[in-house]
Amino acid sequence: MILSPSLIKDIHSLSPQASHCVLASVSAAYVAQVLGNDSVSVIDTATNTVIDTIPVGGSPSNITFSPNGQFSYIAVRNLGVVVIRTSDRAIVTTITGFSDPFGVDVTPDGNSLYVTDLGSDSVAVVNTNTNQIIDTITQGIFGTPGSSGRFIADAPLPVSEPIPTLSEWGVITLAALFGIAGFVAIRRKSALQF
Repeated sequence: MILSPSLIKDIHSLSPQASHCVLASVSAAYVAQVLGNDSVSVIDTATNTVIDTIPVGGSPSNITFSPNGQFSYIAVRNLGVVVIRTSDRAIVTTITGFSDPFGVDVTPDGNSLYVTDLGSDSVAVVNTNTNQIIDTITQGIFGTPGSSGRFIADAPLPVSEPIPTLSEWGVITLAALFGIAGFVAIRRKSALQF
């Protein structure tokens, strides 16, 4: 079956320059409104109506959410990253220290926010508990890191395997020696029978 995109509902109160839309949950979608609106519209997906408009003070470019859905992170061009608490849609803080933030994404564990910065050709790492920049990645970036949407893969966490102790190695070695001795004995016995 081939799916093709189609317009389900045109919400007339949204700007035609809406740049980015992300579902916060099954019941709400957040839409970045640019070019004059400088806000984020919250849409009730059951009724397809705008239920809130949150002024963010600049041109919002991309939106992401914490894995638990409690916070929304909006990259606002030439300003910073606006953090909104989704329960009451209140602005908690604006994270600053970027030249021109554009793309945002949260790690699967929710502890870090990665922000692509068009103004410095870098990616900033933000601690989501303190909302402070803790690192900036510049090496290995060629050109402008202008990512839109999700750019962190939900990679599985590395599995920690215990290293055998010396006594466990002794058991392993002894088992291997018995295995080899058993194999040799079987080979000799079968060679003597022919």
